[in-house]
This record gives sequence, C-alpha cells and structure tokens, in this order.
Amino acid sequence: APKRDDLRFFTEGRYTDVEFLVEHGSDPPKSFRAHKMVLAMRNEVFETMFYGNLPEKDQVRVTDLHPDGFSAFLKYLYSQEATFVDVKQALHTRAAAEKYMESELVEACHTFIRNSMQSADVCDVLEYALRNGNFANFDDVINRLLDMRGVQVLESKAFIAASKETVLRLLKNPRLRVKEYDVIKNV
Repeated sequence: APKRDDLRFFTEGRYTDVEFLVEHGSDPPKSFRAHKMVLAMRNEVFETMFYGNLPEKDQVRVTDLHPDGFSAFLKYLYSQEATFVDVKQALHTRAAAEKYMESELVEACHTFIRNSMQSADVCDVLEYALRNGNFANFDDVINRLLDMRGVQVLESKAFIAASKETVLRLLKNPRLRVKEYDVIKNV
C-alpha cells in the first residue's frame, strides 16, 4: 500500500480544526490551519495545549515567532522531515522548535545552519545568537567566514540592517580580516 501523505492534509487545509495567527512585527498576521490531533500526536506541547486541563480554543495567536519558521515547523510535524530554503528560514524554524521543545528539529536546524552558512548569513546568525544567547553553537563557522570572507560579510545586506550590538561584535572580533578602508566604507 502507498504511504499516506499527511503533509498534504496540512498544505491543502482539509479537515482542519485549529487556526494559528502568527504575528510578526507590523506585518499583518499570517494564518495557518492545522489539525489538533496530528499536532498533539507529534508534539507534547501541543498535546497539553489542546487536550490538557486548560485547552486552547480553535484559534491560537502566536506573537513571538516568524511565520516562515512556524510554517516550516508545522510542515516538519506533519512530514517528520526537516527542509529549509535558506539559513534565515532555518533560524526562524529553530526558534519555533525551541519554543515547542522539538529537540530533533532544533538539531536539524543547527546542522543545516552550520553546513549552509555563507558570508551573507553571518549577521543574521549573530542577531539570532544575540537574541537567544547561544553564540558557542556557531562561533567556529562565523570565525572561519570572518577570516576568509570578512569583506563580503561587511558588504552583505544583512550587515546594513544589523543591530548596533551585532556590528560591534563583528568589528571587535579578532578574526575579522579586513582593511580599515573596508570598515569605513561599510560602516
């Protein structure tokens, strides 16, 4: 018999009984429809959330996660496969996986980020680490990229949008190998 495709029920929105409204910044909330029973079977936090002493209603507001990460997290629960389009999505997904205590997905995100990080991703990863306080996870990869591609890090779009803390952390890093001119030009 062919294997059932549980993910299709999520992507097509068939027979859903819960809606998640994911709010991020000033963007309008993004809606995700899902199945309480599937989520509860795959994740203990959702089991408690939907079938515990104080069960959630049919609509759940999520204000502390990015929609891209929440979507990838839900797809993982349905398919039991971690897939990411880029490092930024993996970072957002990791935040969701940590919140809902899905340790295998946290590890899959971690591995993807470490193996896929490019100079353009360094600032996003540092921003994430600043928010979540786990620098050690990525220090060696960041240091290698600063060593080999420091100028590209400074020229990335993410560097321009980076917080003051991220910029200072980069500029103070002894592994950043750039000329003073490149720092002045990009800061």
